[in-house]
Amino acid sequence: MLIERESGKTATAKMIAFHDLGTSRVYCKIIMFEKKGGVRKIDIITAFINMCMDPAFGLPKVLYVDNGSEYVWADHLQDALKLNISINGFDWASDRSAVVRAIPYNASAKQVEGWFCQMNQQYFRHIPGWIDDDRMNPKREKLGKLMPPYPGTFDEFVADVKKLVHGSYGWSPQYGELKGASPLEKFKQFRDAGWTATLVDPNDLLSVFTREKGHMVTKGHIQALGRYWTCNELNGYLGQRVTIHIPKYHGADKLRITEWEG
Repeated sequence: MLIERESGKTATAKMIAFHDLGTSRVYCKIIMFEKKGGVRKIDIITAFINMCMDPAFGLPKVLYVDNGSEYVWADHLQDALKLNISINGFDWASDRSAVVRAIPYNASAKQVEGWFCQMNQQYFRHIPGWIDDDRMNPKREKLGKLMPPYPGTFDEFVADVKKLVHGSYGWSPQYGELKGASPLEKFKQFRDAGWTATLVDPNDLLSVFTREKGHMVTKGHIQALGRYWTCNELNGYLGQRVTIHIPKYHGADKLRITEWEG
C-alpha cells in the first residue's frame, strides 16, 4: 500500500510477521521509513522481543527463520528458547535445535509466505492505496497513473491493517489442521485447556544479543562504547576485571555487567 511520508513523497510500509503454527494467528509489527531503507536486524529483534512480552504469544518453543543476513541474531536464541521447555512440559529431544533455518530459495516451505499471499489477495487489497506486491508493475487507478496513497495517518493505517489481521482474518474459519475453527477460536481452545505464555523480561532477552568483553574497573567506572559507565556496585571492584556484555545489534542506555568469574 502506498503511504504518504511527512516529506510528501510516497512509500510502502514493511511488515514483520511471526506466524504461530499451533493456531495460525500472526503477531506483526509494521514499520515505515522516512527515507529509503530496508528492514534491519534491530527492527526484527524489537518485533520479536515485543512478541515475547505479549501474553497472547510469549516466547516460542521453536523459531523457524529465513536464511537472510538480517536473521543471524536468531542463532543467539538457542539457550533462551529452552526456557519454554520445562514451563510447558514439552518433551524436547536433546539434540534438536530450537532455531530452524529455512532452505534457501524455497519460499513455499515457509507457511508465513502463504499467509502473506492470502492476506494480500483477500484482505489488504481493500485498503486504499493498495498496489499489490509486484513493484515493477503495480496496480494503477488509471493507465499510466499510480494509485493515490492511503488517505490517513500512519497510525490510522496500522490500525486498519491490524483490524484485518486480528479481526477479519482472526475470526475466519480455516480447514486442514484447524478443522473449521478460526485462529482465535483455536487459541481459545488452548487457553481453556490451560495454556499460558512464557513471558520474558525485555532487558534479559536483549542481553542475549551481546558479546562479552573484559574490562578493568578504575575510579569506580568502566569505559565502553565511547562512554563512561558506573553504578554503586562497581565501587567494590576497584582494580579488578569485570565482564561487560556489549550489544551487537542495538544501542544501549544501560549495560549488563557480571563478575569476571561469571
